[in-house]
Amino acid sequence: MGKKLPEVLAFLLIVLGLLGAAEADDCSSSCTSSCDCSGKVFVTSIPQDLPTNTTDLDLGSNYITTINQSDFSRYRGLTTLKLQYNRISTIGSQAFYHLSNLTTLWLYGNPISILRDDMFTGLGNLQELSLNSANINEIQTGTFIPTPELRTLNLYTNKLTNLRSDMFTGLGNVQEITLHANDIIDIETGTFNPTPQLRNLSLYSNKMTTLGSGMFTGLGNLQRLLLSLNDINDIQAGTFSPTPQLTFLRMNHNKLTSLKSYMFTGLANLQTLRLDNNDITDIQAGTFSSTPQLKTLDLHYNKLANVRANMFTGMTTLQSLLLYNNDITDIQAGTFNSNPVLANLHLYKNYIQTIPSNLLVNLLNLTELKLSDNNISTFPFEDLSNIQTISVLHLDNNQITTLPSMAFETLASASDVNIDHNPWQCDYRMVSIKAKMTGSYPFENQITCSQPEQLNGLKLKDISSEDLMSNCEEPKIVRFERMDDVTLVLGGTLQLVCEASGIPPPDIRVILPSGLNATVVSVGRATVKATGTITIRNTTAADAGLYVCIAASQLGSKFSDGSAFATLVVDLETTGNLLPPVGSSRESGFSLADLLGAIFGSVAGTLLIVAIVLTIWFSRPKRNNNPPQSPEQSVVISRTKTESSASEPGREEQMLSYV
Repeated sequence: MGKKLPEVLAFLLIVLGLLGAAEADDCSSSCTSSCDCSGKVFVTSIPQDLPTNTTDLDLGSNYITTINQSDFSRYRGLTTLKLQYNRISTIGSQAFYHLSNLTTLWLYGNPISILRDDMFTGLGNLQELSLNSANINEIQTGTFIPTPELRTLNLYTNKLTNLRSDMFTGLGNVQEITLHANDIIDIETGTFNPTPQLRNLSLYSNKMTTLGSGMFTGLGNLQRLLLSLNDINDIQAGTFSPTPQLTFLRMNHNKLTSLKSYMFTGLANLQTLRLDNNDITDIQAGTFSSTPQLKTLDLHYNKLANVRANMFTGMTTLQSLLLYNNDITDIQAGTFNSNPVLANLHLYKNYIQTIPSNLLVNLLNLTELKLSDNNISTFPFEDLSNIQTISVLHLDNNQITTLPSMAFETLASASDVNIDHNPWQCDYRMVSIKAKMTGSYPFENQITCSQPEQLNGLKLKDISSEDLMSNCEEPKIVRFERMDDVTLVLGGTLQLVCEASGIPPPDIRVILPSGLNATVVSVGRATVKATGTITIRNTTAADAGLYVCIAASQLGSKFSDGSAFATLVVDLETTGNLLPPVGSSRESGFSLADLLGAIFGSVAGTLLIVAIVLTIWFSRPKRNNNPPQSPEQSVVISRTKTESSASEPGREEQMLSYV
């Protein structure tokens, strides 16, 4: 057996040799003007037996190691030469000298470390040169002077660290240079001066930290610039001034922490700006004033916490604003007033609690609004009622508890709605929504009740209106008292608090010692907040005496006249005497006996208090919105009709609003 082994090996070598010859023959015999000799076993040099009229030659994925000038002397008609993924480490001087008609040359995937100034001599008509993935770490001065017609230069995935001002000399017509995935740290001023026609420049996946003001000098026609996946943390003033035609700028996946007003100066034609996946916490006012043509701004995956009204000014053409996956908790009213054509607003996966009223009202072109995965408890559906273009509305995974009646039409008009996974409160507030449900819209199946407990887990569409109405609570005054115990003096400020509970939350109205009414819509010296805080400024002697707080239900049901009240006596010379709350909620309104007892016990039945009593008894709880009359008067009198008693038909009562 041992003696036969050499014979077997010799036989195998002969067979392999024949196969290699056959493959070589296949390449030469099957091609005419176009020859595909890629992936052949024994091709270690440029074949010399191909047709001399060959124009397209593919020698990729072979074992060629060296190229010399004589290798192509018989193929002078070549227009395309592909030598990718060989083992070429040596390219002789003027190796392509005879290929004056060549327009495309692929040398990528070869272990070429240095580009010499004599390497591409003779390639006067070359338009595409691919040298990517070649371990290039040096480009000699004058390397590209022999290639004046070059349009595309691929140098990505190499080992270049610095770009010098003499590297690209001769590339006056180049339109695209790819330099991504190198080790570039710095770009010398004037590097791109020889490339005035450059349209696309790719520099992503490098190691740059600062964009200097002279870095892009000479790129007056540049349209696309890719700078993502670097370590950029600063953009110097004037960096983009030499690139006025830039329309697309990608700077995502860098280390920017704030955006300054000078950073994007000169980008008057920019349409797309990607700044996602940075560490941006703040955007200075006026940052985007230099980009009036911007249509898409991508800021997702940053660290913005507050969105201010001056952040996006100057972008009247903005159509898409992507702010998802930030740390946003607050959005100021008026933030998007400068963006009237905004169509896509993505704010999902933040920490937003409230969408301010009027935030969206001017966005009449809005088509996509995505607010999923926030902490939103109130949403201004009324702002969307006039926006006819909404097709996508995502409010799922928030803290919304109820829907106003007008919300149904907005939800029904959108083609893609998601309001699932909210803690819906299925009570009287959802009666109008329930009444409009027909089973025609998918969102009707997305309202699953969380409260009250007895309805937990049920779909709103499956609950009767009677069950929804059964969860009302009559008004109740929890406390009515001074907010401090400081002695009140003339001309000072008096603050009271009237805290009330009830479902629905009751309206608060206060009758002052002078008999005047103060409500949440009152203006002047006496004001009432929805929280129940009552403030009287510049106090006078008329502000001492009995105060009556009335809490009235808004619900249009059997509780519509239900009210509760409490009284409080304030003395200007003491800290005030507090009477315990009296009165109760009932269907028919106030208890006249209880109220008269409380009043006469504290004020001895003065005529003023009688007037207050009559005012309370004959007025039904409703909001008072009375404008002031003249600056000389301390009160404004508004006459409103009230329910007439049997003994006084047609009675009109003076309703007084404090000013």
